Amino acid sequence: TPTVTNLRAYTDSTLTVEITDGGAIDGGQPYWTWDPPQGQGLIDHYRIVIDDGALYDQTITTPLFNAASHQVTFGAGPHSFEVIGVNDLGAIGAAVTFTWTEAGTIISTTPPASVVEGSTLSIPFNLTTADDQNPEVTVNYLLLGKEAFSAFESVWFQGTVVWPAGTSGLQQLDLDLSPFDNPYDQDDSQLRLILGPAQNAPIRPPTQRTITLVDDDLPPAMAISTPTSLNEAGYLDFVVSLDELSSKTVTFSYATADGTAVSPADYAGLSGSGLIGPGASSTMISVQIGEDVAVEGGETVRLLLTNAAPVDAARSVLDGTGTILDNDVALDVQPGWRLLSFPIQYASPSRSTLLPGADAVWRWNAGAREFEQVDEIRPFEGYYANFFTSTNTILEGMPQLPGPHPLAMGWNLIGPAVSRALPLDNAALSPTVIYWNDAWSVPASLTLGTAYWIFAHRATTVDLYTEE
Repeated sequence: TPTVTNLRAYTDSTLTVEITDGGAIDGGQPYWTWDPPQGQGLIDHYRIVIDDGALYDQTITTPLFNAASHQVTFGAGPHSFEVIGVNDLGAIGAAVTFTWTEAGTIISTTPPASVVEGSTLSIPFNLTTADDQNPEVTVNYLLLGKEAFSAFESVWFQGTVVWPAGTSGLQQLDLDLSPFDNPYDQDDSQLRLILGPAQNAPIRPPTQRTITLVDDDLPPAMAISTPTSLNEAGYLDFVVSLDELSSKTVTFSYATADGTAVSPADYAGLSGSGLIGPGASSTMISVQIGEDVAVEGGETVRLLLTNAAPVDAARSVLDGTGTILDNDVALDVQPGWRLLSFPIQYASPSRSTLLPGADAVWRWNAGAREFEQVDEIRPFEGYYANFFTSTNTILEGMPQLPGPHPLAMGWNLIGPAVSRALPLDNAALSPTVIYWNDAWSVPASLTLGTAYWIFAHRATTVDLYTEE
């Protein structure tokens, strides 16, 4: 019959069972015998059967020669255990049965199954005693968690719960989780509560608990940029971005669509799928555009995003428009005074080279409030030119991307970067915008290549780039 020794109570979450043989023969190999005889042979293994309800029912088979003891996880008692020896012929020996009963003084805790990030985690600790004669009882605790985008645990809280001598009952530990809150969308994670060591009382197993940390943040909003290409033979680079980082992979589908530009003549259409990985803020989608000789002004290409997830759809902008700036400007004027502007930078900006048919070209100095004759042509300036002969040509240069155009108080002569509606949403501007085409008139919109007089009630800026 095997002998069971060293049965330990609540000092940890394992039960240690040591099995020794009843003798040794045949070169020192251990063996067990049974009465009545059921066959005799060398000990092959032993079996521990734990009869403790469905949660703990298990059969563990371990070769006797590979281990002198075996550890078994157990819960609150009492429990009944059987240790059974089995020889190499398969014969089953007599069982040794023992019962474990819970100690009289014990520390227990039942933390909540989950807690919302940034809130307070309340953990109850209870000390049960047989009487009020117990000495001071303490138990250490450690709470581990993972920061956003980290795969490793770190210590969030640690400390000791103390029951003074002669006391028992419930103590509540309140841990403020707000320092570990973050605005990022992420999967629920697990906090790990580790108990021990304790003094003067055992801990009811298990000594490690998991608590689900529930994420309460909205997913990020997605947006797409409105890029501009300064070169017809290049790319429009659309940037797809998130307003907050996410620990999840954000996926989406994309496809181009014609604006004023037409595929495949002006750009190469494309479609596909993209993603923004955990901890990343953006990704880029490049649309190839093609060179042509037609004078078309600025043209637009749309990029549409669909099936974006996980994102906050209500706050997302999933339709982006890119602009292809033309590097060609057509100059077709008749003799007389004309208002002109040029949205491109020329390699040779000489007035006589660019405008050979004009005998005089003037610009308006708004600060000095006077006209100045010019010898060089600059982008987005407005020019007042007198042509003595008809001029019909195409000027080629490098498109320019302007910022907000400064306006002095009073009249200003400037040129738009693209054809667009009148920029009269600024309270500093007068509704009087005029231009000259053999007569003064108020335009319905601004046209690329034409200069306009705009009156400002005070110094301000105006956007002459954004296209309607």
